[in-house]
Amino acid sequence: MKIIRYHLIILFLVFSIFPGFAQKIQFVDSASFYGKFCTQLALYQSNGEIQNNGSRVGLFLNQKLENGIGFFVKSEWSVNTVENNYTFNQGAVTSPDVTENLFINSKNAFDTRLGFFGINFKKYGTLTVGKQWSAYYDVSGWTDMFNVFGGQASGTYLLGTDGGETGLGRASKAVIFRNKSGPLKLALQTQLTGDILNYGGTVILMITNELEIGYAIYNSRISPETMNIISGSKKDNLSSIAGIRFKNQQLSLALTYNIQGFDLQHLMVNDTNLINGYYARGFEFFAKYLAGRNFTLLGGFNYQNPNKNSIYVSDDFEIKYLVIGSEYYFSPKTMIYLECKLDNSKNYQGNSEFNVYTLGFRFDFNLHNQRKM
Repeated sequence: MKIIRYHLIILFLVFSIFPGFAQKIQFVDSASFYGKFCTQLALYQSNGEIQNNGSRVGLFLNQKLENGIGFFVKSEWSVNTVENNYTFNQGAVTSPDVTENLFINSKNAFDTRLGFFGINFKKYGTLTVGKQWSAYYDVSGWTDMFNVFGGQASGTYLLGTDGGETGLGRASKAVIFRNKSGPLKLALQTQLTGDILNYGGTVILMITNELEIGYAIYNSRISPETMNIISGSKKDNLSSIAGIRFKNQQLSLALTYNIQGFDLQHLMVNDTNLINGYYARGFEFFAKYLAGRNFTLLGGFNYQNPNKNSIYVSDDFEIKYLVIGSEYYFSPKTMIYLECKLDNSKNYQGNSEFNVYTLGFRFDFNLHNQRKM
């Protein structure tokens, strides 16, 4: 409880002094304190539950040198506004590695989501070091845009983790170089974990101002500790994804296809926990339409076709569900949403999964100060 109180005191002080913060300290040109608070009512299997849905706060600092080269730092923490850590939002999870997620049931009030340092070389690109959104997510994130659901068929998140160990989601100990040249965007990534070297890259082509296509590939070597508890896994696990996105002020459409992504499932066999690794192909689709000044419609689906490589896994096992929803904005940063998952999936035993209905409230904020030159 002392640690929790300590974090709350720090946040209170930041909120209190931030309006004059960037103007009084001269070592930064700009500073932003941002975040979102999101709570929802979830109805599933005749149950009703108030849940936290990815609430977070973050701090971004930026400093430019006389030659235009910039240095920046970003740190972001999840905030558990409700005393539960159960969520249907894959991207809200903060466990970076598989073994931690399997055996440690964390309910921390604050957990690290992001934390990295970067250098902006102007036209020569940016270099970032730390825990950050991966190069792979530059494409897989196109369809991971729902308020609650999605992100299960792209290979981004692994057995309830944030993709930190595999380097596909919020990659841990990652070094990423990104650059843009005309209509072409490039990214190269590696993870320096000590004894394991993961690597990959992304290329995105802007066909028009509204249409782009992308491809990402990444080779993940999971830790020996994780390999020891997973059946059916390989030393090298290659994931690749192709995507296309159309986006303007009224309509956003995105489709991704994940090829041979590595994933896990938690099996119970004769009262014994087994972790089965499998390979799969998956589609994700996301659509958002501005139907009125303050009203949007959402729709899409997730489909994953796994390789049934275990005698304990049913031939019917697959992920297959639709997502429909809507949003109403009271202001640009305050809205309510209704989002439903209509699930036709089968678990590893061949049993049907359940539908989920959510009604949530979201409040965003961004306190930004920039030093006058």
